[in-house]
Amino acid sequence: MLSLAGRISLAGVMAGALMIGGCATQEAVEHAQATADQAMSAAQRAQSSADGAASAAQAAGATAQSAQSAAEAAASTAQAAAADAHNANARLDVLEPKVQHLMHHHRHRTWRNVRHHRHHRR
Repeated sequence: MLSLAGRISLAGVMAGALMIGGCATQEAVEHAQATADQAMSAAQRAQSSADGAASAAQAAGATAQSAQSAAEAAASTAQAAAADAHNANARLDVLEPKVQHLMHHHRHRTWRNVRHHRHHRR
């Protein structure tokens, strides 16, 4: 068995080892906490950047949707204008021979000889 002095010295050695181990553990915990704090700060910055990017993407989506609506309205207006132009050309095609006929009589001064077609009344 160990003597009382041996026991005390063994206890002192063990206490010293625990104290040294405790200091190293405290430093390790503080280092780990500092690293965790830095990681949390970086994660918060990344989240903020991601939120900003999401907001920008939503704004771009809204702008694109607005542009799509404007393009559809412009296409509709263009189709209506094309239909109007087609109708105008059709009317012009009907009137052009009549105008040419009248111009012929005007040039030859024969417009008095043109028969007037009257619509029959019912």
